[in-house]
Amino acid sequence: MLSVYIAETTWLHRLPASAKLAALALASIALVWATSLEVNLFVFFAAATGFLSMGPGGRRRLRGLLRGLGPLLVVLSAAQFCALVWAGAGPMSALRAAATTMTQLLGLIALADLVSVTTPLASMLDVFKFLLRPLAVLGMPTKRVALAVGLMIRMTSLLAQDWRRCAEAFAVRGRRRVGPLMFQVIIRRQMSRSNQIQDALHSRRMSSAEASPPADGIRARPS
Repeated sequence: MLSVYIAETTWLHRLPASAKLAALALASIALVWATSLEVNLFVFFAAATGFLSMGPGGRRRLRGLLRGLGPLLVVLSAAQFCALVWAGAGPMSALRAAATTMTQLLGLIALADLVSVTTPLASMLDVFKFLLRPLAVLGMPTKRVALAVGLMIRMTSLLAQDWRRCAEAFAVRGRRRVGPLMFQVIIRRQMSRSNQIQDALHSRRMSSAEASPPADGIRARPS
């Protein structure tokens, strides 16, 4: 259900999960803090270079990512451009602001996807649990927080994947435009996946509770 990992033996796969997550965090901070078109383009091209270095599988993933995200980012950028012009901004400044937002989102999603396809989810969770270990003394459920952060990164890739598949399905049916129906399908799929994850986590918790013995070590006999 959450499998976006590409099983390869590239140099990116061999890098420690901690190094890749640290690079993702630093790049995300730089993108949000700098708000610069040039910085956004640099981060995106760095992520694209990582995909290309993975060989045919990475190139296919990058093409699919761009093909799936392209229409969505264009719609969002056009909406921002129109809103800024309507508010009185000049066309060139509005165009640059829209391009900055588009490349910022593209860079963030491309980096998150690159980390997701080259890092197993279990390795991500191990890093997050290690980083959150000092907070355990305060009573924080570190395992749950680590799982939430790992799922958040993974869901970013899955959103782009869902968008690409829906766009391809719409194209097969002769729908070339991205309309409200497309957004409705994406939202329904995301809600359905969230419900599946919730049910899976609940079932796992119940199974663990049934498998663990009582506190006094005595199991109740069936009546």
